Amino acid sequence: MLKNSKKNRKLLFIIPSLEIGGGAERRVALLSKYLFEKYKINTLTFYDVTPKYNYRGRYYSLNLKRGSFKRILIPFKLFQYITKIKPDLIISFIDYTNFILIALKKIFRFKIPLISYVSGNPKMAFQNQLKYHNLLIRFIYPSKAVNRIITVSEDIKKDLIREYGIKKDKIKTIYNAIDVNRISKLSKNEIMNNNDVFRDQNLIKFITMGRLNHLKRHEYLIKAFIRVKRKVPNSKLIIIGNGPLELNLKNIVYIREMNDSIIFLGLVKNPFKYLASSDIFILTSLYEGFPNAILEAMMCGLPVISTNCETGPQEILKKGKYGILVDVNNMNELIKKMIEISKNKAQRLKYAYKAKQRARDFDIKTIIKQWEKIIDSLLY
Repeated sequence: MLKNSKKNRKLLFIIPSLEIGGGAERRVALLSKYLFEKYKINTLTFYDVTPKYNYRGRYYSLNLKRGSFKRILIPFKLFQYITKIKPDLIISFIDYTNFILIALKKIFRFKIPLISYVSGNPKMAFQNQLKYHNLLIRFIYPSKAVNRIITVSEDIKKDLIREYGIKKDKIKTIYNAIDVNRISKLSKNEIMNNNDVFRDQNLIKFITMGRLNHLKRHEYLIKAFIRVKRKVPNSKLIIIGNGPLELNLKNIVYIREMNDSIIFLGLVKNPFKYLASSDIFILTSLYEGFPNAILEAMMCGLPVISTNCETGPQEILKKGKYGILVDVNNMNELIKKMIEISKNKAQRLKYAYKAKQRARDFDIKTIIKQWEKIIDSLLY
């Protein structure tokens, strides 16, 4: 009886888009898939972009264009859709969406339970730009209109309590999840392009994955790799992802005459086969929320070298137990660790084994139970 009553309960996910490449977008798609059997899933976006992540349930979009003056209509259109869908619970994703939903709930005084999902690191993200977001978080998130705040890391939870004055009992950390079975399956697919590189057992293949922006610091990694290459001549750097800095990064590689050693794969549908055929995963981010790229690389059996940035890597790697952490701005340390692990096969195998073990802790089948518990506590 309880199962049937759950299935009749409507959940509404609200997020700007389901555009492929985004972390929060990927999480919404994954949640829709694994919560679909127990609840009626509805997803509402501001922008209907393609390609988008596959999802389950009903899909709605405001069909707005980014940068359009019609964005001012978002709050009113959202309220219209909420009235039409009549959800039993709303989960909003990304701070901007959270702000709108909290304000709407206060203005229109509707009683629908609201979960605000915080996937980024506000202290770092709004340090130099969008500083007013810090004020909004401080004054809006503690509101009674928010029934629960979900953070992706314990460190973000601590920051919300310490820096923004949000009550501890209002916040719950649920780590990002990965689909272990899906990654394992896709990692075995054959590589068609650049297969000579990935099949070459004599090459040390460093690989990184993420949006090509200032936050991920690919230029920093490229400069480090150029120095590593002098000590490890049988090495290549593979970069998966696209973004605003793509042309600039390719120009740097061209000017430094490293086209044969640094490969840009772009945004690929199945990154896991490339990860599984590489040797070492590198993350050089300035800061993070909770980097899924590390989890996915670990599930593909890769040893990880990551900057010890705020927030996420330290929690995933357990302060270095499951991977190597280096100071954010210490390039010499990064270079040293890249060279050491590339020349030490036993060390690579040790971290690869540990990485795969640790990655299984974040399987969606485990994480989804935490979501169900929170959702049911607000529905019943």
